[in-house]
Amino acid sequence: NVYYNSGIYVDTLQTAAGCDSIITMDMTINNAVSTNDNMVSCDSTIWNGNMYYSTGIYVDTLQTVAGCDSIITMDMTINNAVSTYDNMVSCDSAIWSGKVYHTSGVYVDTLQTISGCDSVVYMNITIPYSTTYYDTVTSCNYHFWNGRFYYNTGIYIDTLQTSLGCDSIVVLDLTINYFEQTSDTLEVCDSVYWQGNTYTRSGIYYDTLQTIFGCDSILELDLTVNNSIYLDTVATVCDSINWRGFVLFTSGTYYDSLLTSSGCDSIATLDLTINYSTSTSDSLVSCDSAMWNGQMYYSSGIYVNTLQTVLGCDSIVTMNMTINNAVSTNDNIVSCDSAMWNGEMYYTSGI
Repeated sequence: NVYYNSGIYVDTLQTAAGCDSIITMDMTINNAVSTNDNMVSCDSTIWNGNMYYSTGIYVDTLQTVAGCDSIITMDMTINNAVSTYDNMVSCDSAIWSGKVYHTSGVYVDTLQTISGCDSVVYMNITIPYSTTYYDTVTSCNYHFWNGRFYYNTGIYIDTLQTSLGCDSIVVLDLTINYFEQTSDTLEVCDSVYWQGNTYTRSGIYYDTLQTIFGCDSILELDLTVNNSIYLDTVATVCDSINWRGFVLFTSGTYYDSLLTSSGCDSIATLDLTINYSTSTSDSLVSCDSAMWNGQMYYSSGIYVNTLQTVLGCDSIVTMNMTINNAVSTNDNIVSCDSAMWNGEMYYTSGI
């Protein structure tokens, strides 16, 4: 028989001689002890001489004082310490776990989890600093900077973002030098030499130079060119000519210079040829009448006729003309055979 409880038990057996053999058993049943326990620990724990690192239900069998098993069941919870790695990027400074940090680095802080274990936090803090850049620019007329046009001298500030999201402050010290435009009006005679070029016509001319600041200096010239007047005259006259208030008697080239209303020279040139008139005196003695220059003259006298020379000038001819009238005499001569009269021999009668 199997007995589970303590007690006095009696059993009657038969001896070999057939008699009763009564056995009385004072039985003590010591039950095995079963114990359940809980344990919560961080990272690891020692239980019954062993090191445990993992949560679980662990069983250990011991001996009671009565020599029976003592079974201990341990519901063990191992809460591991938490190590957290994090990154933080902040500009100029960072606040973490109640502290202000100004320098990049890896910082450690130990907290408590809800299970009471360490929570170790590693924070990789990167602190990029805001930057300030100073730039000095000198420009002509305007300057294009950071998407805008600037037309005036001054100090301008623009705030940008670095690749890490921090302020990048740019300070521009800007000087604007403006281009210069100079206008001039000039009135000259014939031509003018201006900025390396010779100009002979009226008009508006431009030249671009550089100022001491390197900007354009635009020169505008409103030019009026008044031309000198050249009057060339070729004249062929007889004896003399009155030219610009002067009486000229000799062939040659003559010049006279006046001023026009615009103050320029008016130069007159006279290429003069003087052909002189001729005066000829002649004498003519004729009987009864004379033919002279196509006219018949019957009386003595001084006659004047004006002709043209081959050059077109007067040719004055003065003729001292003497007209001797013929003498008519009637005479008679009587001679024998022949007669001598006025050096000739006549043989026949007659008048």
